[in-house]
Amino acid sequence: MTRENHWGFQRRDSKFLQNGVSGKNALANSQLPKRRLSRQFDTSLLQGGYKILSVKLASVILRSNHSAIVLALIATVPLAFAQSAAPPAPAPDPTLGITFDVVSIKPVKEDPTHYQPSHITDPPDGDGITVENSTMLTIVRWNFNNSSLRQSQLQGVPDWFTTDNYDIRAKVANSDIAAWQKLSDGARRLVFRKMLVERFKFAWHFADIDSPVYNLVIAKGGLKIKEAKPDEVSPYNSKTDYPLNPNSTQVPYKGPGMAMGPAPDGYPMFVMQQESMSWFAKNFLSRVAGRQVIDKTDLTGAYNFTLIYTGNLPGDSHLAPDAPGVDRSYEASVEAYSKRPDLFTALQEQLGLKLEQARGPLEMMVVDHIERPSEN
Repeated sequence: MTRENHWGFQRRDSKFLQNGVSGKNALANSQLPKRRLSRQFDTSLLQGGYKILSVKLASVILRSNHSAIVLALIATVPLAFAQSAAPPAPAPDPTLGITFDVVSIKPVKEDPTHYQPSHITDPPDGDGITVENSTMLTIVRWNFNNSSLRQSQLQGVPDWFTTDNYDIRAKVANSDIAAWQKLSDGARRLVFRKMLVERFKFAWHFADIDSPVYNLVIAKGGLKIKEAKPDEVSPYNSKTDYPLNPNSTQVPYKGPGMAMGPAPDGYPMFVMQQESMSWFAKNFLSRVAGRQVIDKTDLTGAYNFTLIYTGNLPGDSHLAPDAPGVDRSYEASVEAYSKRPDLFTALQEQLGLKLEQARGPLEMMVVDHIERPSEN
């Protein structure tokens, strides 16, 4: 499973402010008492590439029986101008300037008599990205690698953002295929994001608000799962025939991933492979717990485990396909799910983890502009 938050550089015009020296120039005469006149010359730099040191000038005037002689102007601190700081080198473009050569976008007509799963595929050895039967919410969750993004975290979205489904086929030119296949997963998503900006006129920004959250901590009885060895696969890996999951991808043979597989009761359970607690909190629990979940376990390793709980209501799109010998009626589903623990209990009993109520920052996506794309 592939997984994966505009670069921009801002430089303000520098403004150099200089405070003029106050006071009048005057020559002392023989009637003036000995005195010391201090003058302060301050400079400040608001922005830009110069460094200015403050300077103090002291004029010393000595009394003479015949005349006042200005002996010296003594600079107590030398005036120093550092060389202009070189502008930072631009960050390398992770997309290598690649854009899609051909993009086909078609709205999907809903067929209530036929279940149409949602998929987003990006094969490592492919020539682009394919989106099947997905809303903009699903696409944005994938593109920003934030499967926990909830509708309550969106502002400024039109109704069709969560209701209209699209099939999208985005393909790079034949001459770019070799370079495309070398791009990281995140870079490929950025290439796709360029297309969203061009075709959907998509513009957005993020903002944090203080909100109720859950902290994920280790329960009193201790952790009940063990850290996985490098490249260790889940024992359920070969049995994962049900790829429906928040990221619309399958558990890969090796590496991090999540999928849904049949539990002993014949209904779905979640299978995690080589997943970190930070990813589990942000991308899974934050989506199903109803609040943002922040990892406070201090666990840095990767884990293989399964989670069985009441989950989604029977009859929704997350139910696994028919399993032999399992009653798939709605009534049987309700009874089977009623015997399962809720999420909070399952976390403690099966994983040794606990969700504690707290307050913290909740990231909001503010959609400044978006349009339905033209069909082609």
